[in-house]
Amino acid sequence: RAVDRIRRCKEISGRWRGTVNCMRVMRKILGWTALSFLTLLFVASAAIWIRGYYVWDQLGYFTSSNYPGKWWIVESNNGELAFRYFRFEYLGMVLDRLVIEHKKVSNEPLTIIDNSGYERFEGKQFQKAGIRFASGQFRFLGGAAHSLFLVVPIKLVAIPLGLLTCFGWFRRCRRSRIPKGHCQKCGYDLRATPVRCPECGTVVPNT
Repeated sequence: RAVDRIRRCKEISGRWRGTVNCMRVMRKILGWTALSFLTLLFVASAAIWIRGYYVWDQLGYFTSSNYPGKWWIVESNNGELAFRYFRFEYLGMVLDRLVIEHKKVSNEPLTIIDNSGYERFEGKQFQKAGIRFASGQFRFLGGAAHSLFLVVPIKLVAIPLGLLTCFGWFRRCRRSRIPKGHCQKCGYDLRATPVRCPECGTVVPNT
């Protein structure tokens, strides 16, 4: 009976260590995937930020084949990123179209509407720290639309992404420099305690 208990304990211990090793591998894969995705986001936001000072880019998709008509617009200009959404109550045409435009950069801030002539916006507006938001009714000649408008300075997105990316790569490079026989979390020498790190308590997987 004692031998059977010892054997069962060894089997359970082996399964547990295998599960721990599998979880560590999955954590590494997820970590690399998240870090790569974060790096791509930072590079994209930095490129849009720099390009926005030279070119006014606009990407929009317009559809009215299904009632109500909808219009999504994303644009960058002068270091700002804007998101617009319109839901038309009435529109005298049926059209599905993708619009991509590149214009000369404008020094004027992006606004939801100019409130001139036949265009009028009625709703709530919010502005703080360069972030602008508006929601309400947009009325124009021949119809009306419910609209949402959001402007965010790209630097408020690019700078935090850059800091997180640098921190992530710093941790990865630091772990890769830790020599064998040391704790991969804190770098403590494990020659005297090869099973568990006495500094941070990390269990050392069997290799």
